[in-house]
Amino acid sequence: MIKELFKKFHHAQAGFTLIELITSSVISLILVSGLTASIHHIIYGQEDNQEKMRATQYVQNSGYWMSHDSLMSQSLNIDDDPGTTENEVLILYWVGANRNDGQYDYSDSYEIRYTLDNNKLERDEYVTVEKYDSDGNLLSTDENQKTLLVSENISDISATSANGTIALIITSSVGDYLSQKKYEITPRALDQ
Repeated sequence: MIKELFKKFHHAQAGFTLIELITSSVISLILVSGLTASIHHIIYGQEDNQEKMRATQYVQNSGYWMSHDSLMSQSLNIDDDPGTTENEVLILYWVGANRNDGQYDYSDSYEIRYTLDNNKLERDEYVTVEKYDSDGNLLSTDENQKTLLVSENISDISATSANGTIALIITSSVGDYLSQKKYEITPRALDQ
């Protein structure tokens, strides 16, 4: 009986009708185009996010180092030193605490130079350690120099000083993304 009902409703159908084929093709096309657009967005959206993250990270790393040293500074120079070939953005100076090892007195002085060249920000640290005897006579002077690549892709740094505050505007460019942040730092004792 069921067989007879089945035969009544299905007339010797050998395949799909043209309307069924067109309908299924349109549905498949819609699904595939949506999936393709999603994959494209995931791939290129992720690349854009990575550029934004890297640019922001470069600005933050530069800001961290420059803020840290600016807080320590007792004097500064925000003009490029004509006596060097580097493009100095900021030069900071300070004297460290005097210390005694029981036999000798030591005095440390620091000079930190930030240079921006080919979109690379470098930190040059010059430390001078003076050793004195108990009578205050200078026995020796040691000078050490270290260079640190602080950040890449830094396109511009603007430094100004007014009213005892250092203002830094740091700009980084990665791909099509530009990140910029302003830092305002009040050093411990700024002699201008």
